[in-house]
Amino acid sequence: MTWLNELVAMRWRQEGERYAKNVNEFVRKGLTEGWDAVDEGALQEDGRRELAEQVFGMVAAANEAGDIEQLRSALPPATWPLLGAFEDRIQAVKSLFFIDEHTIVFRAGATWEAGCVYVVSEEGDTRQFEHITLVGRSPNCETYALVDEEGIRTLRGIHNDLTGELLHSFSWNDILDSIKSLGCPMQSLADAEQPHEQLTEIIPFADGKKLIVVSNLGIYLIEAGVAKLLHPSAEEIEDWSSDDVEAIWLDMVHAALSHDEKHIALGSQGSSHLLYDAEGNLKAEIYPESSYPHCCLFSGDDERILFNSCHFYNGITLSASIQEALASSPLEAGEEDIIEDGARVYAAAVRGDEMILGDAYGYLRTVRLDGALSWQHFLGSTISGITVSPSGKRLAVGSYGGMLHLLDLDTDERDPYAIGTAAHRELARWIVWKGLEQPLQW
Repeated sequence: MTWLNELVAMRWRQEGERYAKNVNEFVRKGLTEGWDAVDEGALQEDGRRELAEQVFGMVAAANEAGDIEQLRSALPPATWPLLGAFEDRIQAVKSLFFIDEHTIVFRAGATWEAGCVYVVSEEGDTRQFEHITLVGRSPNCETYALVDEEGIRTLRGIHNDLTGELLHSFSWNDILDSIKSLGCPMQSLADAEQPHEQLTEIIPFADGKKLIVVSNLGIYLIEAGVAKLLHPSAEEIEDWSSDDVEAIWLDMVHAALSHDEKHIALGSQGSSHLLYDAEGNLKAEIYPESSYPHCCLFSGDDERILFNSCHFYNGITLSASIQEALASSPLEAGEEDIIEDGARVYAAAVRGDEMILGDAYGYLRTVRLDGALSWQHFLGSTISGITVSPSGKRLAVGSYGGMLHLLDLDTDERDPYAIGTAAHRELARWIVWKGLEQPLQW
């Protein structure tokens, strides 16, 4: 292993284990005795930062040599120590989904950046699809939507080459014409020169003939050449137009489709939490508990919706009953409906009776509907995407630090280099930075 600097690797391991032990003890005491009982000043800085460039060089060299197993053993992966040295190269890893238990598809690049789609496998296979800019999946995990400059295709049963049974094709000409027919007095997605580069999220229905198109230029329901603008509302557009606002622009835009495909939840920085039916009719409004709506997620049984709202880097996640929201709108959630009161959530996923929340500080925080914290796990950079494997035993997580993590959940042995409260072990990691010919496995 000519790529390995043994002295640097030893320092990296020793400092990584010390730092994890130090932080885990700090968190344990805070959770059990209260945060007033701990002194944050007692935490020693992570000394691995000064090794960042040397370690990244070894990661790249080990990939060239094909020594991934030896790399992980000699240099246990970590995100936090590398970010300062490579801040100009990081990018979001988002919109990620398991194709099967060992294969993950995802987008590299935040919405405001040029991006493309990758497929990686645990066995080391990596494929880049430069012409595809975004991928989405239906709640039943069977139908995928692929976005490119020609339009949006929906497929069932995709493979790692992103081929599968074609269900429907939506051309951009048809989509934009249908949006223009709405007669919106403001500039919208219909006026975008490169609409495929404007989408934040794409959510197909299971039959592939209906889409939720999420963008900063509006959230739309698209079906058979017919578009419906879900957000902003006609009233909001009228108010904006009277204030001489020329274009629709939504910050922190987000949406989710229920597993039974009966309801659509959505929102943005300036809205309430909103609930629509599958035909695009507004059915309920839930007032946010914090300042700005930020993320939403349906529970596994579709009886409740989780809504997160944020203020600066903190947030509140509430669990609202769909039936109560439909019966009493606008709905003000009570204290008993708040299930987490610290995380600004960028991505979330359901795993059985657990809701996995990915926050701005780089933590996965898992709660149950009764508000009990199940476990938390630190990954080192703002979480941008989460997906659960078909078996429910694995988790893939993307971050704004340009990392894709594959975690084995509920193992019998704690990882001495991991910061968290559960016995989760990382099986593989990919560095997906700007300027790399392909992601580096770690």
